[in-house]
Order: sequence, then structure tokens, then C-alpha cells
Amino acid sequence: MKIIKPLNKSHEREQFDCGVEILNQFLRSTARQHIQKGISRTFVLTERDFPQNIIGFFTLTICEVRSEKLPSEIAKKYPAQVPAVKLARLAVAKQSSLAITNYNRGLVSQDRS
Repeated sequence: MKIIKPLNKSHEREQFDCGVEILNQFLRSTARQHIQKGISRTFVLTERDFPQNIIGFFTLTICEVRSEKLPSEIAKKYPAQVPAVKLARLAVAKQSSLAITNYNRGLVSQDRS
């Protein structure tokens, strides 16, 4: 069974390879620093039986949307700047046994409530 958890020290970041070096490097070197500094939050997809092995990850960050960029009928209901969450990064390991599309769908459709 697959689970999504916040990235922590127990996850084997060095073993992760999605085929895009800038994403690999972010996970290995930057993601935990950003968590500690409150810049962003990174979540990992793992197997329940092997929770240290990262299958995929996504990073969320806070941003603002200018209501002027929204359709006028929506924009008039909101202040000039609206808080939002941005999907900043999304990656799946190359060696994953299931189709990448399935993991991506699982990563972005999780109910985080």
C-alpha cells in the first residue's frame, strides 16, 4: 500500500532518481532546508512496508494570486491579493514499477484534510 508523508530524515533521498537532475538535487540538498526555514513543504510517496524508499515527491509553497488576473465575476468577490498554495515540484522515480501517470495522479489527488 502506498502512503504520502512529509519528508523527514528517515527517507533515503540519495537513492531517488527521477531522471531530471535539478529535481533530484532539490530533493537531496534543498527540500529539508526549505522545510526547516518555512519556505515550502515536501511530501513523499512511499510503500507502507518500505517507508524510507521514496517513489515520488511533491513540494507545496504558499503564494498569492492577484484577483485582477481572475475572471471579473470572480475577482469582484475577493480582495486584491488572495492566498493560495502552489504545486512547486512533482517527480516520480524512474525505476517505479507502475506507470508514472498513475503515481502522478496519486500524488496530486490526495485529500490532505
